[in-house]
Amino acid sequence: EMVVASLEYGVEKPDPRLFHVVLDHFEVDPSDVLHVGDNPLDDLEGAQGVGMRGVLIDRSIPNPIKPYINDLGKIEEAFAWTS
Repeated sequence: EMVVASLEYGVEKPDPRLFHVVLDHFEVDPSDVLHVGDNPLDDLEGAQGVGMRGVLIDRSIPNPIKPYINDLGKIEEAFAWTS
């Protein structure tokens, strides 16, 4: 687990450099990572832009953009359907 604050790195999502901070830290292939976020551009497109899997978490949107989850307990399930 890792939390990356954009302020510490001087770049903001969806800048690929921010996503690469995590990839480099864990030395993982982007396709092995599931990024969970709540912003379609910054989180979903940003993650997918570097080759990560991406899923939106929806806690209140009546007609959510898919793929989405509404509970962090569904991360493993989401990882399977984003492959």
